[in-house]
Amino acid sequence: MNMNFTRGRSGTLAILIGASLALVLSAGSALAQAELPKLFLPAVAPEGATPLRQSIAHMPALIDTGLLASSNAGTKIELNVDPLRSFTMTVTKVERRPDATFSVFGTIDGAEGTSVIFSVQEDAVASDITAPTWGVHYKTKYAANGSHLVCNIDDMKYAPWAARRSPSLSFPARCPRTGHQRPRSCSTSRGSPARIATARTAAALRQARASRRWWSSTP
Repeated sequence: MNMNFTRGRSGTLAILIGASLALVLSAGSALAQAELPKLFLPAVAPEGATPLRQSIAHMPALIDTGLLASSNAGTKIELNVDPLRSFTMTVTKVERRPDATFSVFGTIDGAEGTSVIFSVQEDAVASDITAPTWGVHYKTKYAANGSHLVCNIDDMKYAPWAARRSPSLSFPARCPRTGHQRPRSCSTSRGSPARIATARTAAALRQARASRRWWSSTP
């Protein structure tokens, strides 16, 4: 009886230890997920700051440019785009340029056909965050003194031809210049996805530079 009782206690103890380890590992995994660095930090919108015309909601925020600058391929970043919505971004590429500007490319975990681009100049950041299968599109607009407006974009508020664009490559099915259906001569309908991404990055960087210059020259 004593031996059987001892064996029974040992078996119960082993089960309890195993369950405890499973709980610890589960809690550790959840904690690691919760501790992903957040890109957007709380801020107050500067007086007179207005969101992008296509925005249906926006959130003032400071962008952790140091986090972007230190990221590399494989880095995980939490995109807390509004108080009730966050996505996990995996960095796929970082382009650093001699003039100290840089761009960070990535995807959103768990969704297909996603694209994330951040182009940074000093404290100004232009961005494009898209997950077509989830109906997600966010952009940032520089406000002042490092603060931005994170804008939830309604694509239907763009020009009519933009609303008919291909969701996977983010360029229009009709040429905005000629109005023709998929013309060979339309610059928006040709080129590889890599060339299109490069063009979008250049446009985002121009936006960041223009925003920074405008606020620097404002009394």
